[in-house]
Amino acid sequence: MHQDIAAHFRLLTVAYFRYLEAERSLRIALDEANGYFPIGTAPHPGTLGAPGSYVRRQREARDRALLRLQSCHAKYRAATARLARRQEMRRETRLLSVRI
Repeated sequence: MHQDIAAHFRLLTVAYFRYLEAERSLRIALDEANGYFPIGTAPHPGTLGAPGSYVRRQREARDRALLRLQSCHAKYRAATARLARRQEMRRETRLLSVRI
């Protein structure tokens, strides 16, 4: 793997694992909230996502991680396309003609 592509791939991998961790944290927070307030019985359902609440912070962290992942994926695709263009420019077609 080319050095530039490898760096972008490592960045993409780290962003992916951070997204998975944020998603897992959000899922745990939602499961804990459902333990306190079973689905459909919450006294004020809107308060679970109130600004500053634990669930809201986890959801926002997950959204930020998803944006980072999408950005890293776009940069990785751009780097692979850039490398492909460079390699295409390096290729030369040489024709030999021989007269007999």
